Amino acid sequence: MENEGGAESSSERRERQQIVCAARGGKGSRPAVNRAIRLAKERDADLTFLFIADTEFLSHALVGPPSVIREQLRDMGEFIMATLQAKAAEAGVMADYAVCEGEVGEQIREYVQENDVDVLVMGQATEEDDASRFDSGTVSNFAAVLEHGEEVEVVTVGQDDVLME
Repeated sequence: MENEGGAESSSERRERQQIVCAARGGKGSRPAVNRAIRLAKERDADLTFLFIADTEFLSHALVGPPSVIREQLRDMGEFIMATLQAKAAEAGVMADYAVCEGEVGEQIREYVQENDVDVLVMGQATEEDDASRFDSGTVSNFAAVLEHGEEVEVVTVGQDDVLME
């Protein structure tokens, strides 16, 4: 049922699952991105890629005006997410993206809450990943807390899944 403006009503929009893929865009994100695209296609769901510009380091950095660096990080996130959006389109999936700023776990939790997300797809850290990022134990714990507290299905994708992609 459409409203007068031709847009779908909120109840119609909610019939489709909301899948969010938290991604940094690097090589380690590929398995999670591929899984998210595949899930969206299989479930005929809406897909959003989520980039978090973690700017916590700026309080300790002496590299220039924090506002300029924040803007550059957001621009980089926009570019990466637009690239993932194009990858999804090539696979026949229309995707959206969001770029947020702040502490990664907090921002993911907030995004899930505010956007009524059904499925969150996250990658597992690899040995090559920076120590400041979630390690596999942290991702597992974070996923368990989200699934319980936010009632969202969390799909974690590890490097072992690369072989299946």
